[in-house]
Amino acid sequence: LRYDDLTQQEQQIFDQGNSQLLPSRDRFGRLVNFYEQFTCPIPQLVRFRLMIYFADVYSEDVVTQQRGLVAVFSTSKDAVVFQASPAERKDYNQFIKCHPMRWSAIHLILPTGPTFHIVRALMILVSGAEERVRTRFYEGMTMETKYKLLTYGIPVQDLPLTPTGAVKTKNHQQFTNIRRHLEASRDNGSDTSDWVTHPGLYDVLFSKGGNTHHEGNLDFQQLMESKMSAYNCRQSRKEGKLIREEIIRLVYQRRGRFLELNRKGGWWVEIKSMDVLHSKINTSMYDHNRRMIARENRQKVSSSTVKFLEGGTNKTTAKRQKLCGGFAGSCTA
Repeated sequence: LRYDDLTQQEQQIFDQGNSQLLPSRDRFGRLVNFYEQFTCPIPQLVRFRLMIYFADVYSEDVVTQQRGLVAVFSTSKDAVVFQASPAERKDYNQFIKCHPMRWSAIHLILPTGPTFHIVRALMILVSGAEERVRTRFYEGMTMETKYKLLTYGIPVQDLPLTPTGAVKTKNHQQFTNIRRHLEASRDNGSDTSDWVTHPGLYDVLFSKGGNTHHEGNLDFQQLMESKMSAYNCRQSRKEGKLIREEIIRLVYQRRGRFLELNRKGGWWVEIKSMDVLHSKINTSMYDHNRRMIARENRQKVSSSTVKFLEGGTNKTTAKRQKLCGGFAGSCTA
């Protein structure tokens, strides 16, 4: 099932972003599906077709096939009002049993209030033993809820909800454009095997900003810092190349890849040319070394300022102490 196979109504519902994949994976490398309950009834057949389309997307990811899919469900008081008929609930349960992907974790966020405590108890009662083990309940999308989700490795910074509860669709629109490009290229017989829509946990991403919190980039920074002293003291180009090759080997050893952003399409492409890869790592080492030096200089300036405010023996400090009543630390001038 392709995006263009969906009807105009289904595409409009899909583009609303009530169901979307987060751009980042969880702590275990699994894809995370966010689902915001609709505030109006959706035909059962439309739901099933959209779920089948998402299932096709999930099935292309090897890690998700191995470890399952993570789901974050959020609902509001208006959405809970719409209840499915017994026949629809029966069809839905049968469809879930036939779903090709395994749900490894389900996080369900319900509205606050005593009424929804009863709803939660009923949901636990009617769910099976396997579902109860994998399901966690929360009250409202509060900061406490986000901290709890964070302990399970959920990238809460990518949750597409505004403080007022509105659904953000920027990442979802980018995902839709990538899928349409991908499906069109496959129809034309183009090779899309090197396209990456959701980078892996240990992949190193090369782009201008926006990836400082990616797990692979954080590990890459630690590798650069561990090799920085030797890299700055290199005596020849050969020594620098050997250090870069060691960094490349360690990233590959963790089953990571080096990915570069395709700015026109929005997807990632693996860097396979060693010359290009060495050039990018060399630039990254240079930039990171400048950041380290700037950070050390800021720390030196901060420590010097503290010593200055604590007092000294020079004339300027004595003058400040006199103006501030004999205590330089209290001066705010």
